[in-house]
Formats: sequence, C-alpha cells, structure tokens
Amino acid sequence: MKTTKMIIIFIIFLFVNSTIAIAINIQNEEIRPQNTGGYIQSLINAASPGDTINIPSGTYNEDITINKQINLIGENKEDTIIVGTGKSNTVTITADNVKISGFTIKNSWDTEWHGGIGIYSNFNVIEDNILTENENGIMIGSTGEVYEGTTIEKNIFTENDRYGIRMVYYNGCTIYDNYISLNVKGGIDATLSININIIENIITNNGDDGIDLFDSHIMLVENNEVLHNDGTGLFSWGGSSRGTFRNNDLAFNNVDGIFIDQPYRKGMFIVEKNTINSNGRNGVHIQFSRENIVNNNEIINNKNGVHLLGASNNIIMQNNLTSNEYGVLIESDYECSSLNDFYYNNFRGNTVNARDECLNFWQNLVSYAGNYWDDYKGSDSNNDGIGDTPYEIDGGSGKDNFPLMKPWNENSRSRTVYSFKILQKILGFFLNFNKLIRR
Repeated sequence: MKTTKMIIIFIIFLFVNSTIAIAINIQNEEIRPQNTGGYIQSLINAASPGDTINIPSGTYNEDITINKQINLIGENKEDTIIVGTGKSNTVTITADNVKISGFTIKNSWDTEWHGGIGIYSNFNVIEDNILTENENGIMIGSTGEVYEGTTIEKNIFTENDRYGIRMVYYNGCTIYDNYISLNVKGGIDATLSININIIENIITNNGDDGIDLFDSHIMLVENNEVLHNDGTGLFSWGGSSRGTFRNNDLAFNNVDGIFIDQPYRKGMFIVEKNTINSNGRNGVHIQFSRENIVNNNEIINNKNGVHLLGASNNIIMQNNLTSNEYGVLIESDYECSSLNDFYYNNFRGNTVNARDECLNFWQNLVSYAGNYWDDYKGSDSNNDGIGDTPYEIDGGSGKDNFPLMKPWNENSRSRTVYSFKILQKILGFFLNFNKLIRR
C-alpha cells in the first residue's frame, strides 16, 4: 500500500514539474529563429487577452492576424523583422486596444487598400516601428465600417509604394512624431475621416503630396516639417472643412505650400503661424472655398505668396509676404475671387506686391487700417500712421484706402486682432460643430 502511494506521489510530482517547466519555457522564450513561418502567429493564438508577447530579434516570414487585445513587442525595430507573404496585410489588427512596437514590417500585398499594418478596430497604438517596402506603410479603416481612436507615434515610414500612412472612414486618429519619407505616392493620406491630429512629424521627399486630406473634417495639423515633397506640402480638398493648420514649416515643395480646394463650400480653415517658404508655385492657394482665415504666417520666396481662384469671403491678415513674385495674386481668367478681406499684412520685397483683377477689400473698416506696402510713395501729414492717399492695387480698381506707413508691429504678431466679421465666423464654427459630428 505504501509502495502504491509513493508511485502515485512520484507521478504527480513529475506531472507538476513538467507543467511548470512548460509554462516557464513559454514565458521566457529564448529561441532566436530565422525563416520560421507561423511562429509569431502561434504565440498570438496561445495568448490570452491582455497578454504581452515579447518577440526576440530575428526574421519572421509570415502574415499575422491579431484578433485579441495583446501587446506585441519586438526586441528592437532594426533587427526584429516581419516579412509578409505578399498576399495580404503583413499584420492585420481586428481587435481593439492592441499595441505593436519594436518591429520592421514589410512586403504587404500590392493593392491600394493594404499595408504593412492593416487596422480594422479601435483604440490601438502603433509605436516605434519601421514600415517599409509595403503598398502602404499603414492602412487604417475600411469602406465598410467607421473605427476610431488609433495613435501612431515615433515610427519610420519609408519606401512604401503608395503612402506612408493611409486612412479611410476613421474617427479620431493621432499621428505624432513620425518620420515619413521617400514613399512613392505621398506621406499621409486621409479620406472621409474626422478628428485627425497630425502633430510634430517630419514629412519629406515623398513622391506627391506631403499631407493629403480628402473630404475629411475637424483636423489639427501642427508643428510639422513638410519639406521637399514632389507635390503640395498640405493639400485639403474634395469637401474637407474645419481644420487648423498651425506652426508648420512648409518649404521647398514642388507645387504649393498649402492648397485648400473646397468646391463652393465653407472651408472654415484657420491657417496660422506657419513658415511657408520657397515652394514651387504658391505659398497658400485657396480655390473655390470660402470663410477661411489666413493669419500671422511668414510667406517667403514662393512664386505667389497667396493665390485666390474662385474663392470668396476669406480673411488674409497679419501675414509677412516677402520676396515672392506676387505677394498676392487674384486672377479673373477662370472665376473671380471676391469679397475677401486683406489687412495688417506686410508686403516687402515682392516683384509685384499685389494684383487684384476682382473686387476685394484691402483695409479693415473697423480699425480704419490697411496693409504695409514697401513701395507706397504717399505721405502722412498728420502723423497718424496712415497714408494720406490710397495705395493703388495692380490689375483693376482695387485700393488700400488706409495704407500703413510702417510695417504691422512684428513684435505683436502673437496678438491677433479680430474684426467683427472674424468673430462671427468663429462663432459659426462652434455652432456648427455638433451638426458636423452627427453627419
């Protein structure tokens, strides 16, 4: 009887110890495999929601699908490499609250709606990865359902065949502190999306636009460097509205620094405190759009500093327009841009300071002050800082009736002076906010 009990105890001991050994082996995996298809997917399949899976350096040839809430962490992004089969997204995320960090991810399927990472879920974090040699670096969302809440930060997107980051039908995406370069089609593309924050990224040397926003709404584009792209630095079009473009450096792009094209709709964009320098065509181009505010920008050395085409009821104020071919160009060849307000701008060193072939206002009728023109020849007999005679605008009958004798105070550029018209527009923005959310 004692012998039988001892055998049973010994068997139980062996079973318990072998189980512990298996558990420890899974938790503390030290294998550094090469070319092992399905290895990461097998760990995902075995994991429970909330688990963290640490992947050692190595090259993993597989497509993976993450269908549960996990953290997937590579040892380091340079040496922990996932190479897809080219038949789908390399990594597909269908669960909410997933985090991926520390990988190089490449070789997705070569169709326009796939990427190194495809995200079809909510509240994910993609951090500190390299996404290269995919169709899109990341593809967020789909045409079938609206997802929300993903953060993309501190990644490198380079040499993808279309975009570094592409999203469609997405609500609430933050793109922060990424390096996005040498992508064939462009840097960031957002289509039919809302609540987009693009902050502190370097977006350079992409094959078309740095940032492309199509029919998207409520956007903050702030503190980015958007440089040397083959198209426009920041292109908002196709019905996009209600965004703030602030404190960006938009320079040496082959077409425009900023292009706002909203067919006969209220854009309601605020373009402020940007440096827009040495772009091939226009610093700021507004086409068929109304009720935008371009305020407090440095617009330097572009072909045209500000170009309006078919645009009305916009406000251009407190900008430095310097060393452009045209400081402001408003043409009537296609469709006139009328009823736009220009005041407190400094025009200096432009070949032609302004050409207006339509009907616009070149002074603020609340403060009775216009713009500073470095080629104004009039006098100021009463020393009130306003010229005694109007400044004649080239191209038509436009006049600045209250030309400033000295440049608008650059030391006060952070202090925005709003007219009653601007306050009306800002109030309208907030009154319409909830209506837009419910669209």
